[in-house]
Amino acid sequence: MEEALVTWYLPEHITHLYYSPVYATLSHGQKLAYNRLHACYHCEMCAFLEGELPKHYLKAVAAPDTPEKLCRAAQALAESEERHAAAFRALARRIAPGLYSKNEYVFVRPRSAPSLILRKLFDWPALRPALLWIALIQEERGAFFGEEVLRLSEQMAPEMVNWQRKHLADESAHLSLGEALLPLCWDAAPRWMRRLNGRLLRFLLREFLSAPKRSGLRVIEYLVRERPELTPRKTELMTAMRALDRNARFHQSLYSRKIVPKTFALLDEYGEFRHLGKSVWGYSREANQ
Repeated sequence: MEEALVTWYLPEHITHLYYSPVYATLSHGQKLAYNRLHACYHCEMCAFLEGELPKHYLKAVAAPDTPEKLCRAAQALAESEERHAAAFRALARRIAPGLYSKNEYVFVRPRSAPSLILRKLFDWPALRPALLWIALIQEERGAFFGEEVLRLSEQMAPEMVNWQRKHLADESAHLSLGEALLPLCWDAAPRWMRRLNGRLLRFLLREFLSAPKRSGLRVIEYLVRERPELTPRKTELMTAMRALDRNARFHQSLYSRKIVPKTFALLDEYGEFRHLGKSVWGYSREANQ
């Protein structure tokens, strides 16, 4: 297939390397290859988060005073997200069948030491609220990215467009549940627990869900394998990815009031997040200063 006929899987401005000056030096074919691999990474991350985070919704509604309506909604969300996780994995296999002949995950490592430690850590109920914040912000962020795919659908691969259209149909209900559940859990928590979870949220967003680190660098590894002519530039590309940690435009592309307005508005209501902008560059408080 000629490269000119190949469509994009994600809008370029959703991918990481787009925000580095090095991106402009890549050929059209190299950009398409990177876009395809980043789309696989995106699918893996969505599959992992949508498979894991609803479990904490179910734990949160286990409290005896949780309204029955929220309990039913949490159970429905968990079942829906399990289907979504499977669909994201299937989409990744469709995008790049050769990558997934042996494993469900290539770029994200669910069984890595950091992931296993975090799972054990969040078995402690005192830390559960931070996971609920993560779930809400990722649901809203994922919905924004899906809307961008649909907005630019004429340029996108049909399989990505079709799945995002189905995915978005469910997301409004999920966001509504998160918005309702989080204040119940947060307001009921003692002050020390809220402070602890506020610090933990800053760490999680900074370490795992912001600047490209382990998974993002694996995308470059596979790009160089797929496009051997980039082998002499591998170090340059890796350095460019790491440099995004200091790139304000890149951070704004991850989290901003345009991307996650509901989550940021809710964060504004609580003093425990007044320093969140130090870790999440796109966040600045607009209420209760």
